Amino acid sequence: MHLVIADEGRGPFAEDANTIKGHSTLSELQGTGRSADVSFYVLTNALTLTDRGLRSNIFLTAAFRPANGEDAKLLQRTLALSDEQAAYLDRMPRGEVVVKLGGAPAFLATFDPLPDTFDTNAYERSRERTRNILLAKRRAPAAREGMTGQPAPAHPSPSASHAVAAPLLKIIALNTHAEALLRYCAQHGVILTTEAFRDLELHPQAGTRAKKQLLDLALIEEERITIRRGRGGTAVAIRPTTSGYHRTRVKGHGTRGGDSIQHEYLVRALAKRISGARIDALAGSKACDVLIPYNAANHQRLAAVLGIAPRDGEIIEIEVEVSDPERTAPRNIARTDHAGIAHTIIATMTPLRRTPPGAIVVDVFELLEAL
Repeated sequence: MHLVIADEGRGPFAEDANTIKGHSTLSELQGTGRSADVSFYVLTNALTLTDRGLRSNIFLTAAFRPANGEDAKLLQRTLALSDEQAAYLDRMPRGEVVVKLGGAPAFLATFDPLPDTFDTNAYERSRERTRNILLAKRRAPAAREGMTGQPAPAHPSPSASHAVAAPLLKIIALNTHAEALLRYCAQHGVILTTEAFRDLELHPQAGTRAKKQLLDLALIEEERITIRRGRGGTAVAIRPTTSGYHRTRVKGHGTRGGDSIQHEYLVRALAKRISGARIDALAGSKACDVLIPYNAANHQRLAAVLGIAPRDGEIIEIEVEVSDPERTAPRNIARTDHAGIAHTIIATMTPLRRTPPGAIVVDVFELLEAL
């Protein structure tokens, strides 16, 4: 019959809550609330910070990626997860949540991406229109009084009232660090967080807070990616969403969208190392991750690394395969037959069992190091 929602519930439901009894009174109330048809919906950033009395009365548990190892161990016990499931929970991406109902086995749920409906131009037009209406209202009484010698009526015209009451599109303010991080990210497309914090001279804590605000507002997205082989070869990368590009009014330049941050990072890294390379360009009707019009003066090293000898003006394409190269690589080769492409390079993160006919397969990280 009644639902009590407690955001930031670790305060009133904490095990060390500062109460007369020395423990959380709300946890006791939650345990006895069922007889009065009262349910509690408690949100907390760490399950370990809540009172044990609260945890013993939980029917539904929905867990995102844990904040630390201690919380991960408690979630493994609470959700009854195997070691393999717990390992996945610890690296679970945004948009996924593990849910457990009563004594039933836990299951994985995903959220659909939020639609990017914010229109910066519409917001600006609405704000300008409202400002003009307010200025007209402010000046109209004085103008009418000067023309007639009589005071203006106390109430504005119905049309003006209706126009002022029109709903406005609102934009959430960002702090200085978040605004700077979003613009920097939009200018680069994909950027490692450590590089962004360094270039913007942000303290790691300030940078992390700014990144969290942008993630919460769905202005950027993040992914842990591989940037090189070997130990320490992973990093967290961020890129703007469509709403993020709209917010900064920076035109997105890069891949055509729908790909992972890992894929876009590798495509941009290759194009950055090759003179004259173009990202997501068309060769006839074929879209290429990286398109290179060969020039012997600029691309001798590339030709030597790939073991090819193209003529000036011939087109070389590089297709970066990340998710399922065994399936997507042959499909990419089939589309190049009628595109006039001289050489197709398949750059993969994992070795292919079989090289597609007419293609040159290379390890993308070895290619990056060689260039």
